[in-house]
Amino acid sequence: MDYLEGATYMLYNGTIAECSRTKNPDLFWALQGAGSSYGIILDLTTKTWKPTFEKAIDYTITLNDTSLTAGVDALLAIQDHLPAGTNLTRNINDFWATENVATPSIDTPVDTYPPRSFYLQALVLRADQPFTKESASALYEHTTLAFNRTDLTKFGFIDLWGGKPARALKDEDTSFAHANSLWLIRWEGRLATGLTDFPADGLTYMQNGLEPFRQQLTTEGVPLRGFVNYRDTALSVDQWSERLYGKNYAKLQQLKTVYDPEGMFTAHPQSIPLPGQEPPAAIN
Repeated sequence: MDYLEGATYMLYNGTIAECSRTKNPDLFWALQGAGSSYGIILDLTTKTWKPTFEKAIDYTITLNDTSLTAGVDALLAIQDHLPAGTNLTRNINDFWATENVATPSIDTPVDTYPPRSFYLQALVLRADQPFTKESASALYEHTTLAFNRTDLTKFGFIDLWGGKPARALKDEDTSFAHANSLWLIRWEGRLATGLTDFPADGLTYMQNGLEPFRQQLTTEGVPLRGFVNYRDTALSVDQWSERLYGKNYAKLQQLKTVYDPEGMFTAHPQSIPLPGQEPPAAIN
């Protein structure tokens, strides 16, 4: 998103609108975090670079001590001691190769696929309000260590962001307020293999697991921030609008009256609505 250069939209009335930092810049600003709420995106233009190195080296670090204390200490060591200029790189594969790695079962021919129901929550921490020993302990202790279900399987990760793009941004530079983001925390409960109905208490159970971490962040004065690609469908409009867009939400609603005055693209529970309009209710 930070490397977008431009896009072409089809708007609610069928007209075509190009946007960039110099052409319809307000629509381009909205695109960077809330793009589907303003029209159909026909194409995107991004910056590209020649690779600095031809080969990349992957490191896997395994802790012999898997206790809560060791896990917290390891996380804080990574956070505190990586040089400011360190870049986290990822291997990029084409879509089908990625699917084969992430979900090898889809490579097996079958007549039907079982449901893949899940509930996902995500929070983002800034570099100036990172993990503390207390918040990291609350996260580990009440999520992965406390998880005890047979009808759900757990999944989660802590993703290191940071870098020059995040440090150079201000929250108001893009519609998704993500300046100075350092960590992405994802916690997810997936329906166990062979089952068809997500448990009635599944959402509450997963929410309760993350709640001590949320409470600790609040105690430390850390605002709850979300990630626009990981939608928590259980949040109210007030909650998700604050976590994803912050002070930018009012401007997004004003732009809605310009580019989608009929609310045609208020199509899902976390679409940007017109002022006074309610987005569709989530089905959880």
